[in-house]
Amino acid sequence: MTRANDASSEPTPPVLRVEDWRGWIEEELGLGADPRLSIAAKPDAPALPAMLRRRLDATGRAACQALAELELPIAAPLIFASRHGASSLTLNIIQELAKQMPASPAQFSMSVHNAVLGVYSIALGHRGPIQAIAASGQEIDALFIDALGYLSEGHRVVGAVFCDSRLTPLHHELIPGPIAACAVAMRLTLDRGRALSSSPTSTPLEASPVELLRFMLGREDQVTAQRRWHWSPSA
Repeated sequence: MTRANDASSEPTPPVLRVEDWRGWIEEELGLGADPRLSIAAKPDAPALPAMLRRRLDATGRAACQALAELELPIAAPLIFASRHGASSLTLNIIQELAKQMPASPAQFSMSVHNAVLGVYSIALGHRGPIQAIAASGQEIDALFIDALGYLSEGHRVVGAVFCDSRLTPLHHELIPGPIAACAVAMRLTLDRGRALSSSPTSTPLEASPVELLRFMLGREDQVTAQRRWHWSPSA
């Protein structure tokens, strides 16, 4: 005898939640005031010792400070997402090599994609997994889905930061960049905070940190890459 499938016996998929967040942007852009948002061309980063702070650009300092303010457990997984990373440093290295000049070791060490979280880990004594993502404009999807994976494996909290700096004029000849340098850090869980939902979209977009910041501030009702992310009305 064949038993009919019982939909109620299927496990409920986990729901990603934003427990807290912090943001930084270099100029106001009509976003308005929010205690979780810092607007400054040259952000302070008091959580970082001066020696480490000097190694980062403004976006890197803001990303580290935003994560530090979320007071993440030292063993929580950290995910860093950036489409372009340290593009100006990378360009400088390429231009030096094109001139047959040796690349600066200091610039190279800070141009790798996990450099920001490396500095954060040293400064804050972090002991958990670190992941760095670049996804050609689909960083929002990769960040949220990877965070959900960590949480589903048993981690209680994941720290995630999405950031990008302005591109150089040479880069702008080839690819559009963010309208302003911006960083958004989030404390993600499965059981605390505001629930996120996602759905497929027939018109995928390339979301930048500015779009994520507008969503967090409630200026937009969704942020879209390959999937459309919005606040869940029922969870």
